Amino acid sequence: MKSTRLSFVALLLGFASTAQAQFVWPTTGMIGSSFWTDRGSFYHKAIDINGSYGTKVVASYDGKILLKGRYSSADFYGNLVAVRHAAGYDTYYAHNSRFADVRVGMAVKQNQPISYMGNTGNAASVHVHFEVRRYNANIYSYAYQIFVPGSRGMRVVPGQKINYAYPGLDAIIPNEIQARRIDAATLNVRSGPGVSKSILGVAKKGQIYVRFKVDGDWSRIWFGGITGWVRTKDTAAVKGAATRKVVWKEAVVRDAARLGGKELGKVREGQIYVRIAGENDFAKIFYRGGTGWVKSAALKIVKL
Repeated sequence: MKSTRLSFVALLLGFASTAQAQFVWPTTGMIGSSFWTDRGSFYHKAIDINGSYGTKVVASYDGKILLKGRYSSADFYGNLVAVRHAAGYDTYYAHNSRFADVRVGMAVKQNQPISYMGNTGNAASVHVHFEVRRYNANIYSYAYQIFVPGSRGMRVVPGQKINYAYPGLDAIIPNEIQARRIDAATLNVRSGPGVSKSILGVAKKGQIYVRFKVDGDWSRIWFGGITGWVRTKDTAAVKGAATRKVVWKEAVVRDAARLGGKELGKVREGQIYVRIAGENDFAKIFYRGGTGWVKSAALKIVKL
């Protein structure tokens, strides 16, 4: 039954391929756990590649370093590197012993070393936890993990193509993550790219949000704890905006710069907002068509 379910998932998400633009295996070793392995309380939606401590781990395709460090209070991933690719794809490489000379925002090429195999975090043995995600906005949102082929016992080496198609991987897309100013008087923020999608809220002229994904004529933005889509033509790129990344797992947004202020909602780790003022250890940000205040300690300066 499980093999049938896996085959059905594979049919939904892609097909075997020898297309030119392909991910490659990120390290040397043997697959110890295949995609959708039953772990009792959950299905493991990644590939575990067993190998030797300190073995080189490379980028599976061209992209930019999205994450580098330890991000979970439960420390499941240990030392984690994630790379953002074209067309909304991200690859995650977990349990590393140490990192290569890379930094967040740095461009990397396919087969470029990014880390070294280890067993940090929730790892009983030395291996690389390798996963592919698409349209992911939150490190903790595991629903974005997608299929990776490979059976237990299969030997892999870095640079060897993964025989599976990931549509759009070779797309040439300009820098997707950037601050965008709303130029329309009001702008509907929708649940997906298209005018038929439901309206989540309204952004106002002059407000600045951070875009992290492009799909045709639409931009996906962080819109105050949630994400939404706006027409790119109704926005403009802003250079030098005071962008701040949320470093707490989540932080409360209030209507005033004090702990007693009314709670408007929350922002979450990894999301990026634009700081427009500061007061009493709070930072003022654009939030769901208005503004809100969040503890400055929850934010870290980040240059896009």
